[in-house]
Amino acid sequence: MLAACLIAAFVAVLMPREVVLRWVGAESGVLGIVIATLAGIICPGGPITIFPIAAAFVAIGADTGAAIAFITSWTLLGYARILVWELPFFGGEFVIWRTIISIPLPIIAGFLARFIAGLIARKNSEGGGG
Repeated sequence: MLAACLIAAFVAVLMPREVVLRWVGAESGVLGIVIATLAGIICPGGPITIFPIAAAFVAIGADTGAAIAFITSWTLLGYARILVWELPFFGGEFVIWRTIISIPLPIIAGFLARFIAGLIARKNSEGGGG
């Protein structure tokens, strides 16, 4: 847990805010969601590592949609889970089909989260509070 928090702190300090805003910020569009999805696929580790990293990225400018896409892709498409758990237990054909079916889900989740966060932000800016 301590190591994960240190990693997240280093991410927050070492990553330039401008880079994060450009690549996975609210204005990054489709590319931001896809980058966050790919990052979730290649990041190893468990939830004690992934969640602090996602929180650090949000703290330095990543939008909610990118964070959701990152966590969802790590959960559904993370290579470590596939290699260590799924392939030995279910075999290649099952893993291939499950992976193909799961590919669009982090992207959909990211756009849905971005849309809902935008609605909430608009409602709050109009004085709806909440």
